[in-house]
Amino acid sequence: MERVLPKHNVDLRKQQAAASSNYIRLLKLLPQLREHDSYSFSLHIPGSITADTLVETNVMERGPYTTLLQIHQTLLLAAQPVQSEIESRESDWNQLPANMSIRIYHDAQMAEIVNFTGVRHFKSSYSYPNKQMLLPDEKQQVNYFLGEWLNYCLKFGVAVEPLKLTVVGV
Repeated sequence: MERVLPKHNVDLRKQQAAASSNYIRLLKLLPQLREHDSYSFSLHIPGSITADTLVETNVMERGPYTTLLQIHQTLLLAAQPVQSEIESRESDWNQLPANMSIRIYHDAQMAEIVNFTGVRHFKSSYSYPNKQMLLPDEKQQVNYFLGEWLNYCLKFGVAVEPLKLTVVGV
């Protein structure tokens, strides 16, 4: 007999707070998101001898109140010495190919993951265990991951091309 845990209780305030924080982080990372359809930048772990990771973003849909952003992360190989085992374990997440789609709600000033490495349209809660082995709070966890990933990009991201900024009101 398969044991099923009780259904996860959704904390709507925490989910909204995470989505609002992700919106702010996303606009800091991509300040001209409403005007440009694509960005690319690289990520590097300070002090690491590993290759950089290329992050490419593309606007897939743009509406008056929402934007659908596709993010693809790939490892750029470089002729570097082999890293230590400890450094390898610490940097593994940065080297994984990541594909995610983020729905940005400009009117509500929120952003959430709607597709992460092939899993789409997250429910607010899942029974556990389930066939896909998703966590009871999978939606909340992927949005927390998005927040951590955006913070990392803000801290360690390097523009591939210089940003062209326009001075307004001078």
